[in-house]
Amino acid sequence: MATFEELFIRRNGPIDSEAEALAEALGMTLIERDERVYIRRVASDGAGDVGGRVYRNQFVNSEPDAEAQAFDGYDTVFAIWTTESSVDKQKAEAWQIFRELVVKRPDVAMVLTHDLDLITAAYTPERGTHEFPDGTTVDASDEDAWRPWVVGRPSV
Repeated sequence: MATFEELFIRRNGPIDSEAEALAEALGMTLIERDERVYIRRVASDGAGDVGGRVYRNQFVNSEPDAEAQAFDGYDTVFAIWTTESSVDKQKAEAWQIFRELVVKRPDVAMVLTHDLDLITAAYTPERGTHEFPDGTTVDASDEDAWRPWVVGRPSV
């Protein structure tokens, strides 16, 4: 299985600090390997693990005239996977993580995506949580659907 659920998080701190905060909030273990940071825990059903890499958002369209994407305003990415090869389990675990973070870090804006192309849900402290219809993309073609629920690109 080569798909991920990506959780984009709006935090401006160092990646190491954000990974530590995520690990603490989610009851995960922090692992540093080959200059990369990962977090993981036992899956909610007790079978296998859930976790992933925490890194700086490198997917932002930074050109001034580039089309917007739903995750452009977020600086941190948590790429979520499971050790069991099941897309359904991976999606369920990602939803669980998203819900936990909404409760444990209500001051932090987040966007949950599937494989960097579909937006699943978004949370902002001002508006709360919004789930998107199946098939809603992160691209400008669906911007009317997601724009009210995401934070914009930070000004430079």
